[in-house]
Amino acid sequence: MQFLKLYSLVAFFLTTTGVLAAPTTSTVSCKNFDFRESGGQSLCSPEAAYKWDGESTTVEQGHDTSSTCDHVLEISVAAQVIKTRFCPGMDNSKTLTDEEKTASLEKLKKIINAGAPPQQRNTFFFTTAAEAVKGRAVEKWVNSKGAFKAAMFVNLEKTSPNLKASYSPQKLIAVGDYLSGKTKANSVKVSNLIDNALAAEAKKGKFTLETGKSTKVTWGEFLEWYEEVVTAAEADMKAATQTSNSGQESR
Repeated sequence: MQFLKLYSLVAFFLTTTGVLAAPTTSTVSCKNFDFRESGGQSLCSPEAAYKWDGESTTVEQGHDTSSTCDHVLEISVAAQVIKTRFCPGMDNSKTLTDEEKTASLEKLKKIINAGAPPQQRNTFFFTTAAEAVKGRAVEKWVNSKGAFKAAMFVNLEKTSPNLKASYSPQKLIAVGDYLSGKTKANSVKVSNLIDNALAAEAKKGKFTLETGKSTKVTWGEFLEWYEEVVTAAEADMKAATQTSNSGQESR
């Protein structure tokens, strides 16, 4: 009897001090975290705008009502890396509190949605029609894990019955100029910032990152893939020009 009383007393003490307390269930899920910042165009600064005039093959500095707020390094690309390399360690952690998890995820979210300072900006105004092309390209590339051929994307842009606007190789080329020339330095900088933050937050949380490609490598592969899209679109535009010229000569 005395032993049972002593055991109960010790168990009560250990439970109240947390030694035998049941582990709390985390309500914060890294895997299900939404990295999209609300606010729409408020994320973008007008001085960082780019527009496409609908005719030329390049985008120019400027802003008009046909522009929308665009994440150059798409959220889906960043989220793919975070959820495959960072989230397993965070979600399986037995020591991180919900507050600590939220703080880390909010840091990553802030980098992805950065509108300033200028050299770290990931959000720009970009012409809505061209931004839609970019969004479709990223979606196809991400969902296929990079296996969707550039020529297949161009062909889909030509033939898809779901597109509201007619196919335009100039539009695809303009997106390429925006990605490779106007904003590449920013997007690469942001990819580095994300990777550095992932490493720092994992170290702070005392868990390791899963093996896999970094944000910088993943985004670099997409940029290389889209250069192939541009090459295919340029071939289309050249062929259309030759056909048009041949038609005029035969008259």
